[in-house]
Amino acid sequence: MPCCDDAPEARDGLQPAPPHRPSLKALAIRGSTWTLLEYALSQGLRLLSNVILSRLLFPEVFGIMFLVSVFMQALEMFSDLGIGQSVIQNKRGEEKDFLDTAFTLQVLRGFVLFVCGTLVAWPAAWIYGKHELLYLIPVTALGAIFTGFGSANYLLLNRRMWLARLALINLGTQVFTICYTVYVAWLWPSVWALVLGGVTACAVKFIATHTLCPGPRDRFRWDKEAACDLFHFGRWIFVSTLFGFLASRGDQLILGYFLPTAFFGVYGFASFISQGAIQALYTIANRVLFPVYSRLAESGPEHLRAKMFRVRAVLMVVSVPPVCVLAIFGPQLVGLLYDARYQDAGWILQILAAGGVASVIGSTTGPVLLAVGDSFRFMILMAARMTFLLLAMALGGYFFGMKGLIVGVAAPDLMMYPVLTLCIRKHGVWFPWLDLAGFSFAALCIGIGWMLWN
Repeated sequence: MPCCDDAPEARDGLQPAPPHRPSLKALAIRGSTWTLLEYALSQGLRLLSNVILSRLLFPEVFGIMFLVSVFMQALEMFSDLGIGQSVIQNKRGEEKDFLDTAFTLQVLRGFVLFVCGTLVAWPAAWIYGKHELLYLIPVTALGAIFTGFGSANYLLLNRRMWLARLALINLGTQVFTICYTVYVAWLWPSVWALVLGGVTACAVKFIATHTLCPGPRDRFRWDKEAACDLFHFGRWIFVSTLFGFLASRGDQLILGYFLPTAFFGVYGFASFISQGAIQALYTIANRVLFPVYSRLAESGPEHLRAKMFRVRAVLMVVSVPPVCVLAIFGPQLVGLLYDARYQDAGWILQILAAGGVASVIGSTTGPVLLAVGDSFRFMILMAARMTFLLLAMALGGYFFGMKGLIVGVAAPDLMMYPVLTLCIRKHGVWFPWLDLAGFSFAALCIGIGWMLWN
């Protein structure tokens, strides 16, 4: 005879109700809120750091460090296997064997990056005629080893959309790194302050991922099936990042060769400001839209299309106006933040921000390709952007000189929009009237703003 205090489910022969889980909409709203909050604070900290360091260091220092960063980003993107995306997208992403295999690959990749950074230093120093690169790049590459040993539990935070903890780890690391970098720059005003700050950031984040991310201890493991899944999903990611680097950082490789070091540093400041709203949207796309689209895709294309329209409309309303403001008031903003040595960043900012409108509109669409497992078409997008960037910069530089080069940097996202529509139409998620409204609003605001202000 059952006890009188048995639960009703047990008396009826039913299983206990599963624990309450937030809806996908609630997760998306919460994730977007935390992502935007983190990004706003992060960009504010970076801006504060740049303003302080611009007083302590010379533009030439930023030009050299900008070039070092480009080479390190090249190595990171050329070796990208899509490990983080695989953990989010794969159904086995929560399994210990899968995570340990991903951790093992990540560690191996970190050592490969360090070796490649050491090997590429001499050719880079010779091509660009800057002997400092011979030792700056290998020291910076030490950070890749720390990053490689970062806990796989950190990747799970994104899969589970625990973005509050993710934001706290990233912001805490950034605050510590900025304080350290400013202190070193005050004592030792040279490019080494920036290099040591970058390596320190990787080391601090490595410690944080192992102490602040819940989950089992990472171990070296090689699960053949998990490795096959990782390589299968990551093969086109690997190819697409080869194109993606040239598409997103090819301008810096080219401009770093042709521009004087000081002016290249000024360009870096303009690029940082113009990427403010754009990178905010890319961050949301990677951390929120990608996992959300991945779950929606499991329910069928119609469900994905209906939800995606509303998400994109909201994000475009939030992100397009700030880009327009930068395109209109770029010189005034630069004059407010920096001294006379950096004032050329104003007109560069206007051009880059105007071109960033197409990037903002397209960034909310691209993640759907990876969410449905179509990494091949994602690779096609990266290849198209790379081609348009090189073509636009070549033609702009040939006919209009330095300003033509800058316009060539801003043009590719608009040029590749037809390619984007061809890639996503197969999945039924192209919204032409929504995109037309975004482009029309931006063109009207920027056009009127330029006429009135000039």
